[in-house]
Amino acid sequence: MLRNKEGRQRLFDELLQVEASTIRFSPQDYFAYSKTLDNLSLLLHKRGRYTVSEQLAVRALKIRQENVGETHPATGASLNNLAVLYKDMGKFFEAEKLIQPAL
Repeated sequence: MLRNKEGRQRLFDELLQVEASTIRFSPQDYFAYSKTLDNLSLLLHKRGRYTVSEQLAVRALKIRQENVGETHPATGASLNNLAVLYKDMGKFFEAEKLIQPAL
């Protein structure tokens, strides 16, 4: 499914549809969902799909900030992932703003 563009797009559309249809997650569900978003963001980042990767990374970060807090290691990982993405996109100012909170 992930080998061709149509399969990847279908999977992405299905993930967004699941998110849109989900009304309430348990805290464990939010944690797992944010990890999935972060991992998919990293995959797309490595493939050069920066715009979609950024959308997913921002969503994962927001979920983690709201559900596990600013000081949780998972939130730090999301901040770091987004900072690396911004660096690779040439958004150095945005990347630098995220590094200190990640530490």
